[in-house]
Amino acid sequence: MDHHSEKSAALREMADRFPAGQAPPPLPPLPPLPPVVPAEGQTEKDWLAAVARVRAQHDIAALEGNRLSGYDDRERVAVGSVTFHQVPVPGGGTVTARAYRPEGPGPFPAVMVLHGGAWWLAGGAVNFDANDITCRRTCVDAGVIVVNLDHRLAPEYPWPHQTDDVLAGLRWLAADPDGLGIAGDRLAVLGMSSGGNLAASAVLQTHLSGGPQVRVQVLQAAPLDLTGGSESLATDPVFAMIAPLVRDIYLQGRVEPSDPRVSPLLAEDLAGMPPTALFVGTEDALRDDSRRYAARLKEAGVPVELHEFVMAHSIAPEEVVDAVFALTAKTLRQYLHD
Repeated sequence: MDHHSEKSAALREMADRFPAGQAPPPLPPLPPLPPVVPAEGQTEKDWLAAVARVRAQHDIAALEGNRLSGYDDRERVAVGSVTFHQVPVPGGGTVTARAYRPEGPGPFPAVMVLHGGAWWLAGGAVNFDANDITCRRTCVDAGVIVVNLDHRLAPEYPWPHQTDDVLAGLRWLAADPDGLGIAGDRLAVLGMSSGGNLAASAVLQTHLSGGPQVRVQVLQAAPLDLTGGSESLATDPVFAMIAPLVRDIYLQGRVEPSDPRVSPLLAEDLAGMPPTALFVGTEDALRDDSRRYAARLKEAGVPVELHEFVMAHSIAPEEVVDAVFALTAKTLRQYLHD
């Protein structure tokens, strides 16, 4: 049996656990990966256009996955306000943030949401559309200001631009320069997939540097060891083949994959890290990253919750999505509301 057949069989087994009519969509064809640098004789303009074309293919597939899964059919619950902001980042530029504010005078705790996309896609308008429902639900269910922070994308902007943007975003939240009514001493991060990696990496750095303090981190299907050291990767040969290619698009040789700044699971000491909630799928090739991170945090005396569900990396039945929403809100309320 080839890998695609094995993966399809796993998804069929998952489908048996879905409610009637809620089977996961079929596996899409794999689009190409972007060129990391301009080809010989290629102008930067043509290279950027080539990257944009490939990124668009992946972004369309991600949005279609949301539609097929039924995620887009969920109610976009009303919040007090939704506003866009420009967050200054190192180098003199800005990145865009979309803020969701509950009804009421505040101040409110704030949660930074970091999108997935393998550090190189699903940014900008795609991010804001794809994660709008998650941001609204988190805002209402947890009673927090949610700030969906965009970040610069590889390969045009390799590491450390992404982490720099997240750190700048945390400082921006703590300072609240736009007067959103943020309680700067009650901050959290919620990262999905590569966004979970950026969240954990940034929180580790803020912990070591003394601030801004993050009270709790919520990591969903996060890659936490970029060396590929988790045994579960071997259960998905295609994922295992692609993972180092995507990693190299992100890092581009600027840092070793074992560096804790990109592989927070490998940090020498995790004592003093904030309470952590991890969400992982039993069919996700990255599942052991979360399990290993949970074990290390527990050994370091950090309060940790590990939630495992029958789902793949980005495919989950409706009941699982609802459970993740509920548990996320419960965790955020526990640590952010005094």
